Amino acid sequence: MKKLCIAVTAIMIMASCKKENVNAPVVIEPAPVFDKQLKTESVTYSDGSYELMNYSFDAKGRMTSFKKEYPGTVGTKAFDYSTPGKIIVKQTYNSTPTLNYDCTENSKEYITDMTIRLANGSLYQSEKFTYDANGHIIRKEMTNAAGDIRHFETKVENGNITEFKFYENGLLNYSATLTYDLTKYNSLISPIGSNWEGSSFGKPSKNLMTSYKITRPDGAVSLHMQYTNQLDAAGYLAKRISTDILENK
Repeated sequence: MKKLCIAVTAIMIMASCKKENVNAPVVIEPAPVFDKQLKTESVTYSDGSYELMNYSFDAKGRMTSFKKEYPGTVGTKAFDYSTPGKIIVKQTYNSTPTLNYDCTENSKEYITDMTIRLANGSLYQSEKFTYDANGHIIRKEMTNAAGDIRHFETKVENGNITEFKFYENGLLNYSATLTYDLTKYNSLISPIGSNWEGSSFGKPSKNLMTSYKITRPDGAVSLHMQYTNQLDAAGYLAKRISTDILENK
């Protein structure tokens, strides 16, 4: 019995001295804080055509003016925030008034309701926006002057919109899947589904998108875009190459 007790004691001592495998804690780097806002954006297409956009924002990240130029056309939007809880936007093309937007904000200054009228005052479309607890658009409903209703619903995972379903009068028109580069953070402040750039439509996806694929209810793929994103030294998006996989453009 004495030998047995000694043997058991020896095993216990050896076990207690065995090196433990302790996994190092996973360190999750916080998302960077981007304090610069987009000022200009130029787009060149494979056919040689181009677009040039100029933006300005206030201290809250809300757009205050927008100008888009391409051959033969200049479009603008002017924003008025003078009435608390409201945004009034006037749109022109080649200096001719085209649309007026009357928008209502929630307590977070996200647009929840929008009435769009033609320059003559007649109704063009009304829109409603729904956000999740984190401020991402999860539903947008659009009703035109004829009463036709279109809406989309989004799925948000880990701060990114990964799915997008679009309906017309209750019938599914298409589904979209979106993928992201989780190593590149999104320095743009405009989320998918917004009517213009800026913070008035909630939070954008956390990371930069790498693909956008649309599939029809019959399974046919009608659009497949891939994106290559290049950052500047500070981590801001500097250049994006967009490739249409189906048309090789």
